[in-house]
Amino acid sequence: MNFSELLSKYSNSESRNLENWNPNRVRHNVYYPEGEKALALFDKAVGLMKERSLKNPADLLGWNYQAGIHGIWNLDYENPESGQRWNRAKLADFAAQKGFDTKENILNGNTVLSNCTHFADIWNDKDLDPGIRAKVNIRDASPANFIAWHRLYLQYFEEIARENLRLSGEASAETWALPYWAYLNEEDVVMPGIFRDTGSNLYTPYRNPQLNAGIALTQLTNTPDATNWPNETLPGLNKNNYMAMGALIEITPHNLFHGASGEGGGLFSKENGLMKDFSSAAFDPIFWVHHSFIDKLWSAYNASENAVYAFKDDFDQNPWNYMFLKPSRDGNIEKAKDTISSWGDNSNNVISKIYNPDYSYDYLGTTTNPTSIPGPNKVLSIIQAPAYRPTISRIKSSEISTTKPVVGITDLYSLVIPLTNNSLNLTAKTYLALTNSENHKGNPFDLVSDVEFFLPNPPATATFLLTTALLAKNLLNKGMDGELGSLGLSIQGMSMGVDECHQKNPTSHSHCDHMPMPMTAIIDFGFGYSYVPTNSKLDDQIVLLMVSNSADTRVSSVTTSLNQNLNKNSSNDSTFDATAYFARFPELLTNPEATANPEAYFEKHDKGKGIVAPELNFRAAATGMAYLMENKKLLEGEISSSPYAAISNYLDYGQMQSLSLGDSSLINAKNYLRSNDNSDGIILDFSALKIEEKIAADIIIGRDASFKPTLGFYHVKDDLGTITIDGIDYKSSHSDYASLAISSKNLFDELTGLNANLGVAEYRQAINFDHKSGKLAPFALVNENIFFSFADANIDNINHFYIHGANIIGLEDMLHGGDTDFDDTLLGFKFEPRVVPAV
Repeated sequence: MNFSELLSKYSNSESRNLENWNPNRVRHNVYYPEGEKALALFDKAVGLMKERSLKNPADLLGWNYQAGIHGIWNLDYENPESGQRWNRAKLADFAAQKGFDTKENILNGNTVLSNCTHFADIWNDKDLDPGIRAKVNIRDASPANFIAWHRLYLQYFEEIARENLRLSGEASAETWALPYWAYLNEEDVVMPGIFRDTGSNLYTPYRNPQLNAGIALTQLTNTPDATNWPNETLPGLNKNNYMAMGALIEITPHNLFHGASGEGGGLFSKENGLMKDFSSAAFDPIFWVHHSFIDKLWSAYNASENAVYAFKDDFDQNPWNYMFLKPSRDGNIEKAKDTISSWGDNSNNVISKIYNPDYSYDYLGTTTNPTSIPGPNKVLSIIQAPAYRPTISRIKSSEISTTKPVVGITDLYSLVIPLTNNSLNLTAKTYLALTNSENHKGNPFDLVSDVEFFLPNPPATATFLLTTALLAKNLLNKGMDGELGSLGLSIQGMSMGVDECHQKNPTSHSHCDHMPMPMTAIIDFGFGYSYVPTNSKLDDQIVLLMVSNSADTRVSSVTTSLNQNLNKNSSNDSTFDATAYFARFPELLTNPEATANPEAYFEKHDKGKGIVAPELNFRAAATGMAYLMENKKLLEGEISSSPYAAISNYLDYGQMQSLSLGDSSLINAKNYLRSNDNSDGIILDFSALKIEEKIAADIIIGRDASFKPTLGFYHVKDDLGTITIDGIDYKSSHSDYASLAISSKNLFDELTGLNANLGVAEYRQAINFDHKSGKLAPFALVNENIFFSFADANIDNINHFYIHGANIIGLEDMLHGGDTDFDDTLLGFKFEPRVVPAV
């Protein structure tokens, strides 16, 4: 399977949706006939669940317990107390008193209660008793988890409701699904009558009295006008970014509806009804048809050309508890708990569940008419993972200063890091130009930074914000640390006990009390975390501002990449990767001719220079190889050696089976491959390894061409490919270079004879490298030709190797470049360092 065939497989209309639905359970609009039937069954199920809770508040199938998964309060309507400001100890006391769970389970985070993503304060280090560990390192878990967690919460709730209906003898229980109230439709702005009927199980007096009186949502006088909500929802649906989409949808319409429906409800105060407080929102039945609609908006997004997957790093970086309840008739809480991911320990499982929901929708669209916009090609959405985004800037530790005290504020320290490189002076003018939608035909660029940093133990916090040098100075001079927290990404260190520290550092215990913790932050400025207003001084430099409460917090590297919606930018007829082109030549981002038609500009100005055209298949090749490297057991089933067939396997089977795509491993891997700026030559470099270090490598060999090349590596002296034979140096342009380079004296024996059959990818066992391995360069024997990664060593004077990703290279096996896809044979290395004790 080649890349074009892979794109074609997912280009038909049936495949243009990131989700795989269950067509046997359909969520219907409450105002459609099937929706009215579903609403009547919902009323019945809620009644059955409320009866259970009256008999036993801790009944797992009851209303109180199921609503309490979202958030719990004291359940006393006469003397109500919100659980929104409880700490973990108080939640534990309440749960144990009511028989909801044990105190130990609550304190250790082994519970389903109060798991809505707005309860991060309960689960981080705030007000913890000694010996109780934080479960999260963030102040707000919503950006990554809000829309995903609520999807699974509703899905598990549906099964609990079905169980109640089954026990009642309801014949249609198995196919029942939650209906939704599409209140953005102009004809559906009145709350359905069954919620207003005082004899209904769906009625509550603790709701906006105007809604209960049948006044349209757009005509409420005690809440902001809802007339503009449909238009205010569109920016979220137009984002080419999972977290940005989720965060904007959470604000509008999600938060606005919670406020409107709870306004004047008179439970906790005159103003706050059930829906206006996180700890009680799910106790109002309107919550469920509201969130069914919010989930439908996400499904509409996933079937639009803007759709991008949530990736493993989104959830790894924002750990949360995806524990819910399965139906349990014996009341055993431990048997009923179903853990998809416990505080970030199985992000792949979360991804599997959210993109394979146990239901479908009657139609997609956010207004009256169903959507008819062509959906995404799954392939183009999957290769937008952070690991495959082209790098525009690398800032090394040697270029980063230490923190400085913020003047006028005690225990606050700052660091300002310019985001620039040799090719690009990243100014406010450049940044505003590349992020301006009008400059790029409605498809602007986003910047994404991968920040490696250290937070001290005991835990410190760090906040990152992209802004300009002048604005950073102004923010710090004004002491606006609170504003920084609201604008930037804030990360809190996780406390590490001394015993745990000793286990991780068996050879040295002296610094365990204050040992810095290495952390990684993937900051997507398309989501936010930036402050560059349009009236910024245009020649002011773009910087990454870091503010911390510890002077020992330090940043070791910042790698910034470029992102753009590939579904809008590509078709089966053109696979030119404009983002990769601009990442290599960032000065072109302010060139109107280049940005208007990047491929045409390349053909006119750069193709004749021998520059390799960046193609989307380069990203796809890396994606497929990373998947094979992460899931070696697939090779036992003789999966095709084509990396594109591997992507197809993931999309059709692997994702549903919670297999890792492998992208996260590439981000976190140390890359031993590099390309020289002057020669474009590629080498593996182990010369910087310490004497005691040895590197073990698993090697996957893929192939997508009829030729069967044999690959190997040979020793080189430098990045330009110089070899030394019998004490004499030979440059890559030497007439005898080819024969000398791969002579027995110069070959690296452990990396020879690498090849794969066309049908099956090959796996090589671990190979040990150390600093004596030095620098190695690849070569390929293709029929009667020998190809190197140094252009002047080849008879056609072009480079035949290309780095597709961290520790992944591809070969172009035809003279004069052939189709220049560099995927004819691919090598992927998965390195694992081993420290060998000194003798």
